[in-house]
Amino acid sequence: MALVSELQFAQKYPFTNAAKKIIRGNNLSLEELPEEIVSRAGAMVTAAAKNRDYSMQIHSSGLLLQEILAFPIAKIFVSLQKDTFLNEKFAMLFSKTFLKYIDLEKHKQETALDLLRESGVKFEVIKDKNFFLSLPLQDFLKIPFKHASLKLVNQAVSKGKVFLKEGLFYTFVSEIVFSQVYNSLPVPLEGIPNSLKISARQFQQQLAVSRKRDFEFKLSGTANPGIFPSCMQSMYNSLLEGKNLQHSGRFYIAAFLNSIGLPKEQIIQLFAKTPNFNEKMTRYQVDRLVKQNFSPPSCAKIKEAGLCTDEECGEKHPLGYYKKAFSSKQEKPWEKKKIAAQF
Repeated sequence: MALVSELQFAQKYPFTNAAKKIIRGNNLSLEELPEEIVSRAGAMVTAAAKNRDYSMQIHSSGLLLQEILAFPIAKIFVSLQKDTFLNEKFAMLFSKTFLKYIDLEKHKQETALDLLRESGVKFEVIKDKNFFLSLPLQDFLKIPFKHASLKLVNQAVSKGKVFLKEGLFYTFVSEIVFSQVYNSLPVPLEGIPNSLKISARQFQQQLAVSRKRDFEFKLSGTANPGIFPSCMQSMYNSLLEGKNLQHSGRFYIAAFLNSIGLPKEQIIQLFAKTPNFNEKMTRYQVDRLVKQNFSPPSCAKIKEAGLCTDEECGEKHPLGYYKKAFSSKQEKPWEKKKIAAQF
């Protein structure tokens, strides 16, 4: 039986050889899958499809093992959908969770370097005041980067080598993770039992219903500030009044407005009233936020940033507050006056 620390590592990084070893050691039978593992696999794919965070801290060996064993089942679910866009989202889920988990590691440098070694990429650790490591240019160019910060034009290149600072190094490894997971899809589907195919179809139907519900919630060009949570209402009003808002507040309100369906151009227009407005920079940042569909932060993070205005609201996430208020309104928000006119 693997140690809890080994299970925790494999749960956080299920694409690694350590995780694969645990999966092989458990002789997982697709014919007799426990319902808990099938359920966790569905939750994993749903998180990917909806761009939700899937990082978690688990200490129970039983639950850790369920999560580890759910990963290959989730890959089967994704592959059965035959949707390359879902393949990409699934890979992005683990690229993002890598960055969250690695930031919490006690020995983050060593852990990330071990993952990079496992990928087969050649590199040399430098650890001087300017850079953390270097790698051959040809190896660097093999990775199809998503992050603009990793474009070659933004890198220090000398004598056929690319030099990375420590912060960018972790981003680089996250892109390796994305490529590894994405390139492993779709998995071979020969011999998949009918019971698992039925579970996959049920999951697909549930996801379709959920997407329809989210689409109905995500308005097109309208929003109702009257049912915003207090924190978002305060940030929104500050922008309307042309007041300055700290960087985190700008990101939080933009992510919130995007999540409830406000068009990009209207979000940019809202920021136009702020002091020192830079349209080019604002457009770049909002474009990136919309393309990656960032979710607004949890209430805990909003409190940490000193932007919570009602600690008694009882919610854990501003979208949860808005959805409840949205659902309880007898009069639909899209039947109300569009707030775009206020911008």
